[in-house]
Amino acid sequence: MVEGVQPYTRAERLLNLLMALRGTRTGLNRDQIRAQVRGYDPSATPEAFERMFERDKDELRSMGIPVATRTDASGVVTGYRIEGDWSMPPLALDRAQLAVLGLAARVWQSADLAPAALNALRKVEARLGMTTDEPTSAPIAGLSGESPLLPTLIRACGERIEVTFGYRKSPAVAVEQRHLRPYGVVWWRAHWYVVGHDTDRDAVRVFRVSRMAGPVREAGPAGGYSVPPGFDVQGAVGQFRAASTLDLEVALAPGSAASLRRTARVTGRDASGWDLAVLPVEDLAAGVAGVLAYGSSARVIGPAGARAEAVRQLDTLIVGLTSAAPRPGRPVTTVRREAGAQFSRLLALVPWLAANTGVSVAEAAAHFGISEEQLLSDLGSVITSGADDWTLFDIQYWENGGVIEVLDALDLDDPLTLTPDEAFALLVAVHALTAVPGGHDRAVLDSVLAALEAALGEGAPPRGTVAVRVDLPDAVVAEVESARAAGRALELTYLGVARDEITRRTVDPVGIVVVDGYAYLRGHCRQADDLRLFRLDRILDVQVSTSPARPVDATDAEVEPMAGLLAGTGRRILVDVPPGSPVPDRDPVIRRWSLPDGGLRLEMPVGDFAWARRLVLGSAGMVVLREPDWLVEQVLATARDSRLAHVG
Repeated sequence: MVEGVQPYTRAERLLNLLMALRGTRTGLNRDQIRAQVRGYDPSATPEAFERMFERDKDELRSMGIPVATRTDASGVVTGYRIEGDWSMPPLALDRAQLAVLGLAARVWQSADLAPAALNALRKVEARLGMTTDEPTSAPIAGLSGESPLLPTLIRACGERIEVTFGYRKSPAVAVEQRHLRPYGVVWWRAHWYVVGHDTDRDAVRVFRVSRMAGPVREAGPAGGYSVPPGFDVQGAVGQFRAASTLDLEVALAPGSAASLRRTARVTGRDASGWDLAVLPVEDLAAGVAGVLAYGSSARVIGPAGARAEAVRQLDTLIVGLTSAAPRPGRPVTTVRREAGAQFSRLLALVPWLAANTGVSVAEAAAHFGISEEQLLSDLGSVITSGADDWTLFDIQYWENGGVIEVLDALDLDDPLTLTPDEAFALLVAVHALTAVPGGHDRAVLDSVLAALEAALGEGAPPRGTVAVRVDLPDAVVAEVESARAAGRALELTYLGVARDEITRRTVDPVGIVVVDGYAYLRGHCRQADDLRLFRLDRILDVQVSTSPARPVDATDAEVEPMAGLLAGTGRRILVDVPPGSPVPDRDPVIRRWSLPDGGLRLEMPVGDFAWARRLVLGSAGMVVLREPDWLVEQVLATARDSRLAHVG
């Protein structure tokens, strides 16, 4: 590297490599690439260059870029080039259909596949020569692409390839090796699941992707099996339950444990006025933990062994709460590497700017969801990039008050086809919109899906391979839609889990939205005098009111993932969980750190500390509260009181 010259970033080097390989007819060998492509250090050792080039080549191919290896008659590699037409195929979309894509691009979490969805949308805009009017709010939030294993699983589903993987059902069990003929993947209740035929058990099984340990490996040829005709991938998720249940005998303090009472059957009262009840559970340990979550307001009475299990769980909890906190390791992040994210954005930015030359820096930054500083950094990366020292992008933005003028986009003015991440993000997001009632016309959604699938060709996963499932109680949805059509308010009986209380609410409905995989009624709660979300499966009763609905202005209120909504409360807890814990999969997490035993330390936002107490008390000692100190002392005192009640 020449002294005083700023080294190229990885995104810039990848862009230089892409343009060099696109610009050669005969191919470039490794020596030519090392000498001509800016970003490779001429002073690096041959071994270091080889490692860097292999990583870069793999990165381009992982994005669907057809990097071809050219060989001579004897099979010796002579060079590399981009072969085939990699431009985005024509798309026949009107403004209404483009608006659907604009809405779909907003349903992903910001730290997940949101950048890929947005890049895909900008490429489509460049191809069509149109831009979308930004929607004020999407009817779905919190869609997550939580696992890097998804692309492999989706490919296996589409090509009918048997796979093998490690799987941990719970923190208390060891990782097991499973063999599966996958039928499809389903997003349900904020998680991805793969459905297929488990060859070891000779039965259909469902696996949560986030519980898979290690890589997914192919274990058979393409086309090695077939999916049973009419098999319902969505319906298979969530249908597996224990073959039988057992009854826990419990005592509940008057007015307490509203959530338990939904399934409990009250059989009488004891001398102190507590309700005696029978609670059906699928598993003894899990059922006992659910009762202990209510602290001094609930006790396990029977059957034999249940009280001993309660004492065991409380002893484990007390030991954890009184133990010294281990020193955490490095923060754990799931955010994609910025170099790869920036390179993907540059490939969308150049054709979009070429189609919208004359746009201002501020407008372009807002359209790509980045800061003006980041956009200027991107533009600086582009104008120093190209096939060689004499073939560079020519984009001016430092004159005319920040207006961007594209003078030479080389051959990137024609938008490139969607990368696998971008295609997946848009297709799944459109599928998600079909799961929300009262949204866009189904015919429009189907036409958008058909247009995308036709444009992607073989790159599109087969229909039915990827699905989005949202559980919608028909009776509740019908009442909501009736109230909206009649311009009436709704009268709700609602179970709030934060404080575990049943309340009556009068709500002026806005509509049904999906947050983190669950359907909610969104509306103005007259008791709280504010916009609120009410989960549909926690609405115990709903009636159309005789009262006219009041006007609700929800145009500026974003529908956020639950982590964002809870973060606004300012309440936080810090907990330690063991390896394989379901907590980071199930509940919102702000930050996480690794622990020496392979577990995690989690910073979690909470709506109410009463919910946090139940989380810890009902964890069988698998969630150790570390902060705040006052809550640790309170939970510890409650655990000790509960233990005395069960021993006595």
